[in-house]
Amino acid sequence: MTGLSRYEALETAKTAIALGKIDEALTILSSPTTHEYNELVYTMYMQGYREQALLRISEMEQLPLYDRSQVSLELCFIAAEIQYDAGNYEEAASIFEAIYHTDPNHSAARFGAASSYLQRTRESLTAKLESSVVGSEVFIRIEHYLNNISHALQILNVTHWHTEWTPAQQRNHSAATTVLFH
Repeated sequence: MTGLSRYEALETAKTAIALGKIDEALTILSSPTTHEYNELVYTMYMQGYREQALLRISEMEQLPLYDRSQVSLELCFIAAEIQYDAGNYEEAASIFEAIYHTDPNHSAARFGAASSYLQRTRESLTAKLESSVVGSEVFIRIEHYLNNISHALQILNVTHWHTEWTPAQQRNHSAATTVLFH
């Protein structure tokens, strides 16, 4: 699209994404800067195109973990959320921590890190519970801890730290996510 400023091209590309025209959006803004590309990926995710955003995040050489721009922080948050949803709690916690170290006011990243650690602990205790004798003191203690962890996770979920998808966004989700990044 000739004659558009960079800003107009970026906004037009974001509108194309909202209309489901992902490929067209990427051609509207030729040779996007890192910041512009991050905005496009963020827009894909927020419009419900999770798999397309995941694919592009996985292709990045590295996440912009220490970039203080809002879009970079949100892109990292998306990456952490994706890791969390895939059950990669240690990786998710690491990304969440980097976010709130960069922006101490990013409370959702703090809640995400806490939830990641609780989920990891729950996995560990559940594995230990499975190898314990039913009714033993260890079994009862582990059950008590698991109950406390479940309550803590319920409290964290009330904060709405995790993206909550509207029906319109859910309509854009693919059936399965097959690519994870490292």
